[in-house]
Amino acid sequence: MTQATPIPGSEPRPGPGPGVDPTEEYPQADFGPVEMTLSRRLPGVLKIVIRGRGGDQPAALRRWRHNLARAGELGLKRLLVVLDLGGPTISERGLAAMVATLASEFDLDGFRIALVQTRHQRLPQDERGMLLAIEHGVATRVFSDQDTALVWLRHGAD
Repeated sequence: MTQATPIPGSEPRPGPGPGVDPTEEYPQADFGPVEMTLSRRLPGVLKIVIRGRGGDQPAALRRWRHNLARAGELGLKRLLVVLDLGGPTISERGLAAMVATLASEFDLDGFRIALVQTRHQRLPQDERGMLLAIEHGVATRVFSDQDTALVWLRHGAD
């Protein structure tokens, strides 16, 4: 597993403090025009919420690298990624390149990634990304709600 490379301006802001929800917030930084929150409130799951404007492939790749590295640092292999992105989507060619890059840089064996898309018009794009990830051996599924995603994340078959 690769180490997280610090990105200037992307240091997390601590959550509410010890004994509460272990949350990290990332304001708009080098991850593109988005706000990102990572939470470990769900046992065994790293929950990532990303809100803002999508379509920036290099920024999306930086987010995925950061989040996969962070999951590795925390010893977590189950990711619940909630997307609330507007704007353009990444091209299919760009998506394929991004997935191939991540699959070559990270040992994703045993990872399960549940992607929740809150904007239903973007589901087809995320489903294409899911198929590309499956081709690289990553257990991943796309959902339109968090409850169903969590059931699959914890109990579903690959």
